[in-house]
Amino acid sequence: MPDRFKQTNANLSLDSQKNNDAVKNTLYLIVIMTISFYQF
Repeated sequence: MPDRFKQTNANLSLDSQKNNDAVKNTLYLIVIMTISFYQF
């Protein structure tokens, strides 16, 4: 039981890490688009 719990915790933290990366990439993309938009 504890091992399964640890595994689930690891999977959850991995998923949240992936989500954080996706959010960062999206924000980065928005910033880049905004900057390039205002340059023209």
